[in-house]
Formats: sequence, structure tokens, C-alpha cells
Amino acid sequence: MKEKDGKIGILFGAGAERCFKMPTGSDFAMEILFPEDNVKDSAKKMFSKVFCDKNMFKFFDGSDYKTVIKSTIEKRKTVLENFFTEKNIDISLFNDYYSKIEEFPTFEKNKAKTEPCRENFIKLVRLYTAFFMISKGIKERDSFNAAIGVESNSIKNLFDDVAIEDLHSFNYSRLISLNKETVSLIRTKLDSNVGGGNSSLIKVYEEVRSSVYDIFAKTLDYQLLMNEYYDYLFDKNESSSKRNKIASFLFVIQQYIKKQFDEKKALEKGKTYYADILDKNQNDFFIASTNYSKIPKLEIEYLNGSTDKYLNLDGFDVVAEDSVSKNKKCVPFIFPQTTLKPFVSVDAVLPFAKTFEKFNKCSKIAVIGFNFNDDDSLIKSMFHKLLMSGKKVIYFSYKYEEDEDIKKIENKLEEKLCFSNNTKNLSVRLIDDDRKDTETGKNWLDYLQTI
Repeated sequence: MKEKDGKIGILFGAGAERCFKMPTGSDFAMEILFPEDNVKDSAKKMFSKVFCDKNMFKFFDGSDYKTVIKSTIEKRKTVLENFFTEKNIDISLFNDYYSKIEEFPTFEKNKAKTEPCRENFIKLVRLYTAFFMISKGIKERDSFNAAIGVESNSIKNLFDDVAIEDLHSFNYSRLISLNKETVSLIRTKLDSNVGGGNSSLIKVYEEVRSSVYDIFAKTLDYQLLMNEYYDYLFDKNESSSKRNKIASFLFVIQQYIKKQFDEKKALEKGKTYYADILDKNQNDFFIASTNYSKIPKLEIEYLNGSTDKYLNLDGFDVVAEDSVSKNKKCVPFIFPQTTLKPFVSVDAVLPFAKTFEKFNKCSKIAVIGFNFNDDDSLIKSMFHKLLMSGKKVIYFSYKYEEDEDIKKIENKLEEKLCFSNNTKNLSVRLIDDDRKDTETGKNWLDYLQTI
């Protein structure tokens, strides 16, 4: 019989930090792949401090994204199919978008330059359409209408000029910065009562933009991008473009999270999962997290690294921020969540081993805000073994719909964790905005301690 210590295990994922406005999912991906200037400047400053050469700071560019999109778009075809199916999107939506193109004006940005809002909108719609075509299995410059079965007299040749090559030729970096500028520009004009009739255009523009961003984040093989570059961290050639790009990227992630994280909000009583634990005896819990923000006052095992840890590229060890010297070449010890974990250091393996050992001794384990995605293979393996050994796992799922189907959520989880038959050890509980179990009305942690 396995020894138990009676503690309750808790695994926090990105969803656990939504309650204090930390970004998750595609929003997080887009913000770190296309960082704001203040984040990039801060990352460059930290990079220069460690590597003593600001000119070594490099960043991913449009060519990097094009290469990955081109090599992985077919692999992600199912993701696209699900996206359009779940949103009930068909050809009529794109017909509506194309009909609005002429409504977009060209605003004067300043005396020396104009911003072509219409051209940006056309680019977005064409890109959105190209993704839609891929989801329908269209690979060449076939007539789009004919390929999806639309009669020629209904929407004649609407998409005949849209090519799949659009996916590979876009300058994604520039396109996204232009989008931000365009929305800001239209808003400014509306605020000054110029073109006041165009308020609906902002809604349409942002609708298309958010959809394209969401798809882009889903279809860009973030994992491939990271895995392709991560090995280059240990390239001794300091002029190596790939080495410096991945190193710079890790500093960008670190600085972005630090700028987003608000300690007061994270520990605000009655508002967050972290604060709920502070009200209890912490010795009753073992906490692991896939997040990166360093939470003060809580002892947490960080599985994917954290903002205060660095990987020493000369010694393969993980060191604290205050011990990073100019004599060491260090990068933030952060594994982007949608990557295979590059275990280049024993220090990277130990948190997973410790977590599995501790969870194995816990009386039960709660999962908050973690989705067990396809690229979370190590943690999925961990929970598969825990459930197989009889460990009770309670999965708290945010209640999005009034008639949320718990059984459907359980089945999906079992599928992700490779269970062909139902397991009685896994249970799903719905939770609301106030972190209360919707069936009992109890705070999630109070409920957890009573079962």
C-alpha cells in the first residue's frame, strides 16, 4: 500500500489566473509573438544586461512564421474544421464581409501619410477566406464556389482570386501592427465625429481581426517554432541568429508576464484561487502550477519554470535571479506551455518527478484551469498513471452555458487522458465566476475539503 500524507493536491493551469486578468490561450500567444514596444524594450534591456551586448538581441520575424505556417497548416486542418463548424460559419459570412469592402474609407493619418483601412480589411478577409478554403480541403486555385458546391448564379466567382498561397505570403508581423493602428485610427475619427456612420465598421473589422488572430494562434505550430530553435540556445557562436532569437524570445515572455502580473490582484482576498488558499492551513496542500508568475506567500512547484528563475547555458543548472552574474550566459527558465519540454537540465526534470511523487501521496487532487491539451503529454501521462492507480481527481470546469453537459466534459477528459472506458476516479464539477461549486454553492476549496 502506498504511503499517504493526507494532503490535497492542486494543479493550477492558465485558466486559474483569468480571475485577475492574466491573458490565456490565443491572447497570450499573440502578445508574446507580436509584443508591444515597451515589452520588447524591457526584454532587450534585460538581455543586454546578461549578455553584455544589445546588438545580439534578435526576434522572430515574418519569415519565421511563414515557414512554420507553410509546413504545418495541413497538420492543423482538423483545428480549422472544428473552428468553422463550432461557429457555424459558411460561405454567406464571407459574402457579407466582401460586400462591406467598399464601405471602408481611406483616412488621412497625418499630412505626410494616409492609412489605407480598406486595403487592410481586404488583406484580413482574404487571409480568413484562405483559412476557410484549407478547412474545406481546397489546395489549389480552384473555383472556390464550385469546390464547396455553391451554384454559380448565386455568388458568382466570389473567391476565385483567393489563393492558398495567401497563407504563406503574408507579412504577419506587419499585418498585425497595421490592424492595431487601423482600429485606433477609426476610433479616433469617430471620436471627432468624422465619419460617424462608420461605427459598424469597427465591429466588423474587429470581428474579422479577432477570428483571424484566433485561427493564426491555433494553426501556427508554436511547438514546432520553439522546438526548432530551442537547441540553438547552447550554440557557442554568439552571432548565431537562431540562438539569439530564442534567447530574446524567452526574455520577451518573462518581461511580458512581469508587466501583466499584479501581486495585489493575485492575492486579493475573496477574488482569486491563490487568495482562497491563503485563508487555509497551507500545510494541508501540495500545489503545482504550469503558470510562470511568482506568487508570494505560497509554496508552489513550478513545472514550466517561473519568472524568477534562469537557465545557465554554461552549466546547465537553474539559478535564482539574484545569482545571475555577468559571467554567466543565462536565459529565463521558462518553457512555453505549448511545446515539448526540452529537458536540457536535471533541474528541469525534478519538479515533475517531485509533483508526481507528492500527488501520489495526496488523498485527492484538484485541477483548476488546465486543459490537458495534445502537447501536454508529460502531465497527461502523470494523471493517467494517477487515475489508473485509483487516485481521485476532481476537475473544476468553468460553467460557460446554463445547460453545461458535465458528462460530455468528463468524456472529453477521459479521451484526452487515454481512457477507453469510464473511470470512476475522475469527476467534473462546474464552477462560476466567484469560484463557487455551482451545485452546492460552496467555495471550490471548501467543497474540496468536505468530500
